[in-house]
Amino acid sequence: MKNYKFPRTYADLDAAPWCHSYERPSPDAGDFGWDCYIHIHHDWFPDDYGERESCIGHTLKGALIDLRELWDNYMRPPEEVHT
Repeated sequence: MKNYKFPRTYADLDAAPWCHSYERPSPDAGDFGWDCYIHIHHDWFPDDYGERESCIGHTLKGALIDLRELWDNYMRPPEEVHT
């Protein structure tokens, strides 16, 4: 993932080829559960990778912190994507 910019904003997520979609936090979500989700295309993970393909957090910042583990340890561009 060295050739890709780590996202910091929703606009970065919109431009990221690996981002399938995201869900913004609901203003009325409060302290119950996770509020922000970032979903990653499954082909950006190794074939033998588990099922976790989304990041979660109470805010975008929290979801990005969760994304860092996947980014550094598991995510890889599929062969057909060129940087």
